[in-house]
Formats: sequence, C-alpha cells, structure tokens
Amino acid sequence: MELKNIALYFDDKKQHCFDASNQIISLLKQQNIACYTLSYKTPKVKKNTNLIISLGGDGSLLKAVRLATPIKAKVLGLNFGHLGFLTNENKNLSTLIDKLKNDDFCLQERRTLIEVSVLRKEKQIFKNLALNECVVRSSYARALPLQTIYAKKYLKDYLSDGLILCTPTGSTAYNLAAGGPILEPNLEVFTNRVVDFIYFIFYFYFITF
Repeated sequence: MELKNIALYFDDKKQHCFDASNQIISLLKQQNIACYTLSYKTPKVKKNTNLIISLGGDGSLLKAVRLATPIKAKVLGLNFGHLGFLTNENKNLSTLIDKLKNDDFCLQERRTLIEVSVLRKEKQIFKNLALNECVVRSSYARALPLQTIYAKKYLKDYLSDGLILCTPTGSTAYNLAAGGPILEPNLEVFTNRVVDFIYFIFYFYFITF
C-alpha cells in the first residue's frame, strides 16, 4: 500500500492518545509520509487520504470507519482504550510505521457495513453508516409494531421493544447480549431481519498486524 496521506483520529482530551499521536507524526515525517490530525468532534477527511489511524478504543474505531468508507480509505485501529476488541496493540509504534511503509501486514480484512437511511413522509431525515448494528426502537417505554422487508419482499411482522440488525462484526455486541449468535467477520450475513429503510451494504479495509 502506497502511503500518500495518513489521518490520525483520536480524542485530544486524552493525554496518552495525544502523546502517541505526536510520536506517530514524528515517525511518519522521518519516512517523508504526509499526515494530519482529525478533529474528534467535527472531522473533515481530505479526499487523498488512503489510511486513517484510530487511537483509542473500539468506539473511536467505529467512528473512524464512517469517515474512511466514503473515500475508500483503509483503517488501522490502535488500542489506547480499555477492551480494544477490534483494535491492535500499540507497544512499538516505530516498528508499526516500518511495517506500514514496507507493506508488511499480517492480515487485511474486509468487513461489511450497513448504510442506514430514515425516511419520514418520503423525505430522508437521517443517513449514516454502521459497522456494528442498527437498532430500531421507540423513544417511549412501549412495544412497537414493526414490519420487516428485505429486497422489497415481506418477511414478518413483530411486536416488540425494538429490532436489532447487526453485521458479523456487531454480532458480539448488542446482538450477543440479546441472545443472538456469534458470526465469523467474513460471513456475508446479518443476524436479524432487515427493516424496510435499510438497503445498502458497503465495505472498508480493516488492517491488523
């Protein structure tokens, strides 16, 4: 992978993430690799960015994926959070940059995303991407009548507190807590029914070492 421009995405209020970002920037400059930092709250990704490095936990990585997908950039998650289920270790940043420079990856994964659109009176009022899941629920404590449709074909009616539609990546999140199955990340399936306003599947590249 030719490293044209790398974006660093992290919460600058967390000192350990801020310190690590400065170290990575210094290492990248030594390799003559262009890089810049993204605002955590209002990130603006440059179109020529081909890699986003997320410094933090799984939450930061999930947000970085949404930023990377429209420009088809790859994503590398470094664990500076707690569990870091989806992220990589950050023990030796110098070695990591060398591996990036030399295309020395142990594994490169492609994972399914969901693009979610909410329509109200035939007008789109919300649109976003999800790596884990989409949850449909009421803002009130009551059951909802839900009709599920896939590929314009009727599936089933539900009366429940809500509906979870998750990707294989998200199968170990809310889906597992709700009693759903654990899926291999490379499976092209969902664990729940698709509701009528979810149609599109996109892909991003997920790097591990």
